[in-house]
Amino acid sequence: VPLWEEIGNGIVRVNLAALPESQLPWLGQAFLRSAEAHRGNLSDFIEKCKEHFKQGIIVGIIQFAVGALLSTSLYSWVYGGFEAPSVFRTVAVVVIFVFGYLLLFGSFYIYPMMVSFDLTVKQLIRNSVILALTQFWRNIVMLLVMIALLILTYLFWPLTLPVPLFLGFTL
Repeated sequence: VPLWEEIGNGIVRVNLAALPESQLPWLGQAFLRSAEAHRGNLSDFIEKCKEHFKQGIIVGIIQFAVGALLSTSLYSWVYGGFEAPSVFRTVAVVVIFVFGYLLLFGSFYIYPMMVSFDLTVKQLIRNSVILALTQFWRNIVMLLVMIALLILTYLFWPLTLPVPLFLGFTL
C-alpha cells in the first residue's frame, strides 16, 4: 500500500495505515510546512482574474440570460392570462422554480470551481448543477447566512458598507 496517492490539483491523500507510528511527528511537520508554503497575494489574484475573465463573462451572460428567461416565464405563467388549465399552470410554475433553484445554488459553486480547476464552461455548469442538487442543506445554510448578512447590513448601514462588496465577490 503506497504511503500517499495523488488525487489531483497538487493534493495528495496520505494513507495513515502505511505510515509507521514513529513517523507521525514528521507527517505533522510536513502538513505545517505545506500550509505555510504558499499564500496568495494581490498579484496572484490579478493573474487569476486575467486568466478567467473571458470564461467569467461567458458564464455571467449565461446566468443573466437564464435568469431573465425564468423571471419572464414566471411572470407570463402567473399574470399572463393564459387560458391553460390550473394543473398546467401549477406544473409550469414548479418547473420554473426548480430551474431557479438550480440557477441560484449553482451560482454558489461555479466561480470557485472556475478559478480552482481547469474546466470548460459546459463542465462548470454541469458540476455546479450537480453540487446544487447534492448539497441541499449546505446551500440552504449558505443562503440563510447571506440573508442574515444582508439584514445586518441594512440595519447597521453606515458601518457595514463593505459587506455587500464582499458578498458579491464570494458569489
